[in-house]
Amino acid sequence: MSTNLQQRFDAAMSRLLQRAQHDQEYDARLGSMAGELWADRAERRVWARIELPTGITEREVYCAKVTPALDMPVTVRRHRKGFWEVIEEDPALATAYWGGTTINANVGAHGASHLYGSLDPTAIDGRQWMHGRVYPTDTPGLTVNVSGAFYRYRGAWGYAAADLLDLTALVPPNANQQRIIVVGIDKATGGWDTLDGAVEFRYVTNAIPFTPADVAALLAGADDDFEPIAAVRLYGGQAAVRQYDVFLALRSASSGDRAPVITRRIEINARQLNMGSALPTMDYLGSYPFVTYAIGDNSRVSFVVPDDWVAGTEMIVKARWACNDTAGEVRWSAAWACTPADCNEAVDGPAHSGSGNSGDVAVCATAKALQETTVASISGASIQAGDQVGVQFSRIALGDGSGPGAAPGVITLLIEYTAQAV
Repeated sequence: MSTNLQQRFDAAMSRLLQRAQHDQEYDARLGSMAGELWADRAERRVWARIELPTGITEREVYCAKVTPALDMPVTVRRHRKGFWEVIEEDPALATAYWGGTTINANVGAHGASHLYGSLDPTAIDGRQWMHGRVYPTDTPGLTVNVSGAFYRYRGAWGYAAADLLDLTALVPPNANQQRIIVVGIDKATGGWDTLDGAVEFRYVTNAIPFTPADVAALLAGADDDFEPIAAVRLYGGQAAVRQYDVFLALRSASSGDRAPVITRRIEINARQLNMGSALPTMDYLGSYPFVTYAIGDNSRVSFVVPDDWVAGTEMIVKARWACNDTAGEVRWSAAWACTPADCNEAVDGPAHSGSGNSGDVAVCATAKALQETTVASISGASIQAGDQVGVQFSRIALGDGSGPGAAPGVITLLIEYTAQAV
């Protein structure tokens, strides 16, 4: 064979060998040995631990054909241009990785064409975006990410900021014990909280043993201020929360199509405060009627629970008052009773009643300045729309401290409630 022919033969064999090497597929797990997933998110490059014949080696791989997750089993190969790329999930191991579910992270061979900045990016409608999400940290552990979320509470918008939530203390103490927890928003404070299910003996496998009915039973005991976001499975000996442990999204169920609500007020003006067992003094202050109260003075007022009241929500008794002094404290009280108009309860012996007080409240630093004080709440579990509610409003003795030199006076009583917006 001539030298020229030999060179051409050698070059052809070299190309065949290189192509065979490029076509060779290898098993791999996504993520570095240090637990990092992304090498360069903008360029879709992740870390992978590749099982080569010479041993496990760590490489950056191009990942546009699967949705990457830490420790996901995949198949990789070396591209003809020299870089490593992910081909697909490892079909033999994917089911176990996803906890026996039918999740599939493959996005198809043309997946890269739908990425942001490509010629055919996938459009996402605003209705598909779900704020408030619970998901593992980049290096999975017993602390999870919670993304920020807006919520409605008593007719106003609130925002729970993105945060990290440590679940370590909630992991069951022994092997083959499991529990549900529900991560959610405490709407009264705007912070994140958990609703914790009982620890149960359940043999631990990758499959989630809990059902939506189990979650619903747990949520039945939730406080009205709790906005559920996601259900998470925890088990004895658990070292990390994986994506499949966050097994049920609850955000859309709890707030997706809920009718909007607003805060409304029933106003009881000063002239309506002239009925009671120890009447206050009817007076005026400037342009306003002004009812002054000595300790023990009381007024009785009544109203009907409005039809637009949101069932189950509490009603708040508030007082707008002033005092011709700049020092001292005042304590207001409200005792309430609720009676349906159904001929079944005596008005003076109602089945539902309660009371509360404002605590000791300082008068304003400016004499005769107006302030608004919360006095008591009427339980939403005790009333229904259309019920008659009676309130005995009083000034009572202080818990501590001393009163002002002048009698405080009320201009308006307010009954604040949550209503369905029209």
